[in-house]
Amino acid sequence: MPGGCFASHRHPEPFLLDFLTPASTPPRAPPTQGPEGRRPLEAITEHLALFLGTLGYGVASGALPFFNAELYVIGAATIAGESGVVAIVSGMTIGHMVGKTLLYFAGAGAIKMPLRPSYKEKLDGTRAMLERSRIGTVPFLFVSAATGWPPFYVVAIMAGILRLGIWTFLIPGTLGRLLRFAAIALFPQLITGG
Repeated sequence: MPGGCFASHRHPEPFLLDFLTPASTPPRAPPTQGPEGRRPLEAITEHLALFLGTLGYGVASGALPFFNAELYVIGAATIAGESGVVAIVSGMTIGHMVGKTLLYFAGAGAIKMPLRPSYKEKLDGTRAMLERSRIGTVPFLFVSAATGWPPFYVVAIMAGILRLGIWTFLIPGTLGRLLRFAAIALFPQLITGG
């Protein structure tokens, strides 16, 4: 229908809706776009997919040492940019701690996981370090999670063997991993100045 109150609207059946609106109603604006030119639902969907993918990789890298979490975080942060850092850091931190919790329960004997014989020496060395640590158990776990020394993989198993409380393991481990992955994820932005 030409002209009149139907001209500015694009409804499949304009006669059902347009007779209720005055002729002076301005046309509807297109959906708003975010700062990167995407619609909000698209951005949410992309960040959710990034979070879930990172979470899955985080579980694998937390439990299996040949999946490198740090390289994944650097690569994902470089590709996703600043807007994806929260999804990457939170996904990797949660996923990684799920994987480390599996190692903790393996150390406690609740889960059967194959461990290489070479880890026996590392476990003995970590146990000695933990037992003679001057800073205490919680700071020791935090430092290991944040710096990777001694390797958090081995520390997670040893925490289970020593039957440390699950929260004593999870809280400093999660905070240390969060700090580690946040620093790694922000590294590409520091280099590129973005």
